[in-house]
Amino acid sequence: GQNGRRIAVLVDGRPEKMGLFGCAVTHAFPLDNVERIEVVRGPASVLYGGEAMGGVIHIRTRLPEKGFQNRLELSGGGYASRAFNLNHGGADKRLRYLLTFDHRSSDGFRPQSAYLGNSATGQFAWSLPAGGEIRFQARYFAGDKDEPGPIERPSPGYFTRYHRGTLDLGYHHAGTQKDWEARIYHNFGHHRFSDGWHSRDNTFGGLLRFTTRDLEHHDLTMGLDLRMFGGRSLGQPRGEWRKWEAALFVHDDWIPGQRWVVSGGMRLHNDSSFGLEVVPRLGLAFLPSGKVTLRVSLSRGFRSPQLNELEVFPSANPDLKPERMWNLETGFEARLLDGLTLEATIFRMRGTNLIRLVPRDAGIPPFRFENIDEFVFTGMEAGLRARLTSRLNLGLNYSRL
Repeated sequence: GQNGRRIAVLVDGRPEKMGLFGCAVTHAFPLDNVERIEVVRGPASVLYGGEAMGGVIHIRTRLPEKGFQNRLELSGGGYASRAFNLNHGGADKRLRYLLTFDHRSSDGFRPQSAYLGNSATGQFAWSLPAGGEIRFQARYFAGDKDEPGPIERPSPGYFTRYHRGTLDLGYHHAGTQKDWEARIYHNFGHHRFSDGWHSRDNTFGGLLRFTTRDLEHHDLTMGLDLRMFGGRSLGQPRGEWRKWEAALFVHDDWIPGQRWVVSGGMRLHNDSSFGLEVVPRLGLAFLPSGKVTLRVSLSRGFRSPQLNELEVFPSANPDLKPERMWNLETGFEARLLDGLTLEATIFRMRGTNLIRLVPRDAGIPPFRFENIDEFVFTGMEAGLRARLTSRLNLGLNYSRL
């Protein structure tokens, strides 16, 4: 929702958001080297923080497993659309690496809708003799995009220019009983728009996560999450702004027997703009047989107000509270026959303090960000999956909100 402002977007475990606006610049994502994309539906704030109020989209990139690989891809289409992708990678006993360059451009199907984007990525992974792996990733994207505006009101000369980059250094050790992960990262950007907006933004972050299975029937995860957001405007309004957040979190899956799984977690989240937020989650799964799973969960989600809502523009409001919501859902999964699975989920989300830009009765500015609305979402999702042969699967899905 709203360019990812209420959904966490991660790339290899690293949050990808603009520091001043808390939004995702989607065309800057590394979609030329995707291994898989993971989706978590519903509030996931216990593990992922305030930006995961509505869910998580996690992009996982790939590294070579052995030998060397080279790939060149060229394509073209209508409206002078062109794409060029080159990557080279390799792997031996200790080192894996991948270097990529991607170019995409088009004149666009409407006047004033041209696009040009270039990106380069370097990924390196070193396996340590004592176990574990150190990973380093660097990425830079530069994109120019003309904005045509609505058909009935074209906007000639309007453009957006995005330069986004990231540096990411992490250590991961996966064992049979214990997992360790430590990471530091820096996201940065330089944006210039034709309406006069000109800014630089950055995010510094660190994550420490530990999982242990030493306790009988328990899978326990705990961690520390630190982030600092900031940026400065080089045009109007001129200024520099920063905020920080720090959190402790714990989550446990307790499996007392063959038929029950009890899960629960808590996040203590401290934000420089509003203080402490307590975020709980509780879930229960029951397996009456090897072919049926029943589940129910209650979780809390929240979203911290961003710098543009708190301080940057005249419409900002430093007294904003975080958006908060509760989500109750229940569902089941049943394997009806060999290769045939039916699943369904019913959910109800209820939230408060939705941040909206609303008109004022009098005064300057005429609009201001306010905690104004409550909201209720009720819906269901159902799916039927059938494996017809070893090479042919059939899926039927239904959603109602």
